Amino acid sequence: MKQYSEKLKAAMIKKLVTRTGLSANTLAQESGIPQQTLSRWLRESAIIGQQGEPMETKRPKDWPALEKFNAVADYIKLKPSEQGSFLRTRGLHSAQIDIWKQEIMSVLDSLSKRKAKKDSKDHRIKELEKELQIKDKALAEAAALLILKKKAHAIWGEPGED
Repeated sequence: MKQYSEKLKAAMIKKLVTRTGLSANTLAQESGIPQQTLSRWLRESAIIGQQGEPMETKRPKDWPALEKFNAVADYIKLKPSEQGSFLRTRGLHSAQIDIWKQEIMSVLDSLSKRKAKKDSKDHRIKELEKELQIKDKALAEAAALLILKKKAHAIWGEPGED
């Protein structure tokens, strides 16, 4: 088995993961290093960080919603020629981006529907509050008339008593 220097490994990994990164097959053809070796180096670099400590690896389906959203937003901003490299560096597939995009759109759609329902409910609540205010005023007026009637009876007596 042929031994490669750490410097060469790092240079090849860098070529694989940069924005304009090459595929392992293309780099293998250019450098003469077997594609399987390049792929293994790439996997190992994802498992072991810069200082040699194990990195936390998360599967894309385990990503939090904010990371998914940011990945979709970043992917959409890129030129089509840069998108493949972006996917490789993140360990994603374009199908995963499409699924996340659909999920985001469905959430936004449901939020807008919920807002529309809330707006119609708010309108109905305002109408009912106006109606309640009118009835409260009428009730207060009726209560005031009853009190006046009682006072008038107390002062002048019942009508027809004379």
